[in-house]
Amino acid sequence: MSGINAFWPQSGGNVRVQNVTNPGAGNEWVYTCPTTPAPGMMQRVLSLFFILTCDATVANRTVQYNVQDSGANKLAGVVYGLNQTASQAREYVLMPGFPRADTNLFNINLGWLPQIVLAPGYILRSNTVNLQAGDAYSSIRITLQEYRAVS
Repeated sequence: MSGINAFWPQSGGNVRVQNVTNPGAGNEWVYTCPTTPAPGMMQRVLSLFFILTCDATVANRTVQYNVQDSGANKLAGVVYGLNQTASQAREYVLMPGFPRADTNLFNINLGWLPQIVLAPGYILRSNTVNLQAGDAYSSIRITLQEYRAVS
C-alpha cells in the first residue's frame, strides 16, 4: 500500500477551523497547507464556507475551486454550474453528504465535497469565471482534519 491511504488514519486527528484572509475586491481566495512547524502534516478538508458579494457589473459569475501542488500545478478542479449575477451576495457551503441546492436568493449549497487531502505546500483556492473588479469574497472558513504522515 502506498500514498495517502498507507498512513491515513480512519479516525482521530486534530479537527480545526481555518479562517482564510479575505482577499481584496476582484481577487480569488487562497489557502496553502503549511509546511511548518510539522513537516509531513496532511490536511483533509471536511467543509468549506464562504460568501461571494458581486458588484453591479452585469456578468454571470460561476464559482469553482482548484487544488494545486506546491509547484502551482493544477491537480483537481470542481466547477459548479450555478451562476451568480450582479449585485447579489450569496453564502456557499460544501460538506460531505450535503445535497446540492440553490434554495433561495442567499444560499447556495454546493453539495457533496469530494475528499480533498492537502500535503504541505498544496493550495486550495477559488477560481471564479467572470470575477469582476468589485466582486469580493469574505467569511472564508475551512474545517480541516490534520494528521502527521508516518512511514
